Amino acid sequence: MLTASPARADLIVVNAADYPLGTDLSTAFDGLAISRLTQAGDPTYNPFVSPVTAVVSYPISVPSLGATRGLSEYEACRTAVGTSFSCLTGFSVLEFTFAAPTDFFQIDGHFFTDPNYLLAYDALGNLIAGFDAATRTWGTGIEGTSNSTLTLARGQSDISRVVYGAYSGTSVTPTEFRYNVPEPATLVLVGLGVVGAAMLRRRRK
Repeated sequence: MLTASPARADLIVVNAADYPLGTDLSTAFDGLAISRLTQAGDPTYNPFVSPVTAVVSYPISVPSLGATRGLSEYEACRTAVGTSFSCLTGFSVLEFTFAAPTDFFQIDGHFFTDPNYLLAYDALGNLIAGFDAATRTWGTGIEGTSNSTLTLARGQSDISRVVYGAYSGTSVTPTEFRYNVPEPATLVLVGLGVVGAAMLRRRRK
């Protein structure tokens, strides 16, 4: 069971089954934007960005956010910008971008052979959690099962972006995700910081 601590805002729960098929969910939620990144073997890293809608997708015929695949290909392409590296089979992944960093993200997904994985980044683009050897101590799927839940809980609010997909070339079907929005006091501090930076720029001019 998931609970939000008193210091946090309410936990946001998004289940694709709660929306009519075809509903654009890209900007439907508080403090979060979702998009699909797709690339098919282009040797340069220029993924196609498209909206995310509620659909019925293979391999499990249930309402979902669409099938994703190839997170390992995504990571290889991301780290190979400016080289001659080719992305082999390409990738199709979901990207979750938070307006203000959060400390909790959880997602459910159905798969068959290659389990679901995710990568998490801070505001500076640093990888803070994922499937690589250094951070593979949490939330790994178990091959051979039909579903898996990945949970990312941090001691501080530093999750700014999450990328989700199957580990390799086969597909995974995400059906529900959950995340915390910053508590109101945190949002006020972020707002004050933005205002302060704007005033400082004006003074310098």
